[in-house]
Amino acid sequence: MEIVVRLRSLTSEDGQLEAWATLLQKTLSRFQRKISKVALYMTDINGPRGGIDKECRCIVHFLKLPSLVIQDRHGDTGALVHRVAARAVQAVASRLETKRERNQRPPRFPAKPLG
Repeated sequence: MEIVVRLRSLTSEDGQLEAWATLLQKTLSRFQRKISKVALYMTDINGPRGGIDKECRCIVHFLKLPSLVIQDRHGDTGALVHRVAARAVQAVASRLETKRERNQRPPRFPAKPLG
């Protein structure tokens, strides 16, 4: 599972990007066989004006399913990344459970016996 972290209009402290990548790696590790790539994009929407203006977008790319996008906003980047990682785990689990249920359903229209 590849983890990519990108910043737009933000600066980061030493080790912060690696810490966020490690957080995503740990939280999504149980799904690593199903996920090919996780991309985390952090953006400062308002620039230097301040306020609740940090946006985080996490895109989870599956091997055999459509991609999943989790997006959130918050004033604190650390809290934002933790919240998005927690939501990503829930969303990935839900997506994979839905796929498993879909594969285990009986056919809607069973075949009629010939004869």
